[in-house]
Amino acid sequence: MDINWYPGHMAKAKRLLADQLGRVDVVIELCDARLPHASRNPDLDKLISGKKRVLLLNKADLADPQATSAWLNEFRKQGLDAVSYNANAGKAKDAMTVIERAARETVERAAQSNPVTGLPNLKGAVEWFEHFAANEQNHYQPLSVSVYALPKYTYIMENYGVEAVHEAQRVTAEALRMANPVRCFIAHITEDTFAVIH
Repeated sequence: MDINWYPGHMAKAKRLLADQLGRVDVVIELCDARLPHASRNPDLDKLISGKKRVLLLNKADLADPQATSAWLNEFRKQGLDAVSYNANAGKAKDAMTVIERAARETVERAAQSNPVTGLPNLKGAVEWFEHFAANEQNHYQPLSVSVYALPKYTYIMENYGVEAVHEAQRVTAEALRMANPVRCFIAHITEDTFAVIH
C-alpha cells in the first residue's frame, strides 16, 4: 500500500506559488521562532531562488530570546534578511522596516532595467556612465557608442501586437549579447532602440 505523505493541498499551494512568483518583488517567509529550522519548507529555496526574501521568526515571545538571537545571526550569515516577530502583539515596526528595505532595493534595481530584455534601460545606462566617468583611470580611455534601432517597430506593434514586439526585443537583445564582447555595455534605452558601448 502506497502512502502519500505530501498532501494534495501542499502540492496545490506549491503550484500556485510558482505561478504567482513572476509578479512578486519580495517574498516574506514566516516560520515559528520556537523551531525555525523545522518549520521552514525546504522547497522554497528552489521555488524562490533569485527573489529577495525576508524571514520572519513569528511567536518570538514564546521562544527563548538567546536561541532566537542565535538563529537570527545564523540566517543573516546565510544572506537572509531575518527578524523576530510576534503577530499577536501587533508591533510590526521592525518587520516592516526590513521588508521596506528589501522592497526598495528590488524596486531600485528593477527601475534600472528593461523588464522584457533584462538589459539596463536609459536610467541604468546613465548610472553606468556616471560610475565609469567617476573612475579617473577611465578619463583617457576612448569610448564608442553604437545605436541600434529595432526595424519596423511600429509596423510590428500595429499588425502583430505587444507580444510580438516583446519577442522582437528579446531576440534583438540576445543577438547583441552574442555579437559583442563581454566587456561591452549593452542597454535597451527606448522601446525600439539599443545602445552598445565599447
